[in-house]
Order: sequence, then structure tokens, then C-alpha cells
Amino acid sequence: EQARIDFVASTSRERIIGWSAVAAQFVALAGIVLSPGDPNLLPGWVGWLGVGLMVLGAAIMMAAFLNLGSALTPTPVPVEGAGLRTSGLYSRVRHPIYTGLLTLALGVVLRSPGPWPAFWLMVLAVILTSKSVWEERMLNAAYPQYGTYRERTGRFLPRLN
Repeated sequence: EQARIDFVASTSRERIIGWSAVAAQFVALAGIVLSPGDPNLLPGWVGWLGVGLMVLGAAIMMAAFLNLGSALTPTPVPVEGAGLRTSGLYSRVRHPIYTGLLTLALGVVLRSPGPWPAFWLMVLAVILTSKSVWEERMLNAAYPQYGTYRERTGRFLPRLN
């Protein structure tokens, strides 16, 4: 099993793709934060909902970071020897960090809505979905039990069983 993990994470191609995906998500986040929006476009309560989503998203991300422990890495390439995390938030969703990031970003967009922040939020969603698909290919190659785990947990939201 360890040899499979080494193979998956050892090529420079995977590292380049991983860092490129991270850079793309930061471009999308910058687009959300820096694009002009109009807080008066929607009722005031929507802005407060945005604040709540920002706090919730940050809390989800922090809990997921802590849950990953030594497996935490900025890129989607699995950490050698870290093992597959399937407890805590990871028992309910496969990518809770991405869930938290999308929730936080949605909150930012609701605080300052407009076509450009909404556009960049959609770009971020596409990037994180693509990144998660690529990451799951590596996890599936590295961990034989990943297929079973994937079947029982949702990608970004818990499965309704």
C-alpha cells in the first residue's frame, strides 16, 4: 500500500498540477473579494446571513484542518504515510475544507452582491469540484478502501440516506 502512495505523490507532474489548482482557487477567491459589489442590492438581512455563512465556513474549515492533523497539505496530493481520514467531519463529507471555503465565499458574495463576485464564486465552485475529482483519483489509487468511503459520504454535503 505504501508503494502505491509513493507512486501517486512522487511525480513532479502531480505537484505542478496540485500547486496550479491551489493558485487557481486563490485567483478565484481574490476575484470574489476584490470585485465590486453593491451591499444595497439585497435586503439588509441577506448581508447578515452572509456574515453567518462566513463564520460557519471558517469554523468548518478550522475543524477540518484539525481533523486532518499530519495529513494536512496545501495541495490535493496525499501525504505519504498519513493514512485516509474518515472520522470527524470526514465521516460525513469527503472534502469539508472545500465545503467550508465555498460557504465562506458565498457569505462574502452575500455581503457585497453583484455579477462579478457571483461569477468568481461559480469559478471557485468549478475549480474546487475539478480539484476534488483529481484528488479522489489519487486517493482511490493510494487507499483500497477509498471506493467504499466515497460511496457512503457526499463530496461537499452529507448524503441524505
